[in-house]
Order: sequence, then C-alpha cells, then structure tokens
Amino acid sequence: MFIIVRAVENLGITTALGRGLLELSGNNPIRSILLTASGTALGANLINNVPMALVMISVLRNTSSAVSHAMVYAVILGADLGPNLTTVGSLATMLWLLIMRRKGLEISTLEYFKLGITVVPVMIVIGSLLIWLKL
Repeated sequence: MFIIVRAVENLGITTALGRGLLELSGNNPIRSILLTASGTALGANLINNVPMALVMISVLRNTSSAVSHAMVYAVILGADLGPNLTTVGSLATMLWLLIMRRKGLEISTLEYFKLGITVVPVMIVIGSLLIWLKL
C-alpha cells in the first residue's frame, strides 16, 4: 500500500490534486474543509479508507494554505465517516458484515447504501462546519 502511494506521489498526482483542491476552494476556508472531507469520503469508497488517508496526507503535504491544519482534520473526518457510505469503504466494514452474515443477520449492500447515503453526507457537512467553527 505504501509503495503504491509513493508511486502516486512520484507521478505527481498528489501535487496536482493539491493544486486542484486549492483552486476549487478559492481560499474559502469552509469550502476547503468541505471539499477535503467530501473528496476523502468518496475516495475512501473507491480505494478504501486507509490508502485514501495516505494519499490525502501526501496531497496536504504538497499544499500551503491558511487552513491546512483544518484540512488535516477534514481528511480524518472523511476517512472515518466516508466508508460508512458503502460496504467496500473499509476492511472493518467488510469483516463486520461477514461476521453478521455468519450469525444469520443478512444486511444487503443496498440496505447499507440507503442508510449510508442518508447519514454520511449530513455528518460530513456537520463535521466540516464544526471544524470550520474551531478555526
């Protein structure tokens, strides 16, 4: 995992992501926090939460912004809450669902997603606002 993240860094992808993040946020602190948390949350569902957190740490290392420290908290928020959107967002969720199925409790991917799509975006927004208020 660390080797892949290093390869992504060496290709300049994390630097480009950092520049893009800063351009999209337009030096607006709340937008920076929301974009960072949301992007990390979505990425966690694509490549899993731990690799996404590592990628985002590298992205933030390549950015200099007045709200960089708040963006670190936004990465933590997105990497922790984001995987609750789908069943493949984190290894812990996949293992938990496997254990529950072995115990006879079937939770479908669609049921999990329906709850996740209802709760996760709201929590990302609330968490981002709280981070912004602490600036």
